[in-house]
Amino acid sequence: MLAPTMALKSTARRLYEAGARAYLTPTLRREARQPLPEINEGSVQYEFALAALTKHEGRRVLDVGTGLSSWPRLLADCGFEVTAVDEFASYWGGTLQSTLPRPA
Repeated sequence: MLAPTMALKSTARRLYEAGARAYLTPTLRREARQPLPEINEGSVQYEFALAALTKHEGRRVLDVGTGLSSWPRLLADCGFEVTAVDEFASYWGGTLQSTLPRPA
């Protein structure tokens, strides 16, 4: 009785693996042709900055030269009161200053 069960399991496994190969092989080949994403230092900088900011009692942050970054919003969402300032003449034709309140 054990032999037919083992044969059935073996057959099911081979069918599963063949189906997985048939499905995954074209996908993996297509992904292999895609260029690799550019690695940047943002994730390390954010981790370092958040760790440094949380060591201090102050909860107010001045971000000068914000550009189009989401960093001020991230800090505000983390509980900081953020003032973001940038000269946006090259973006919008003016200067922008915004104070992001801490979430309630």
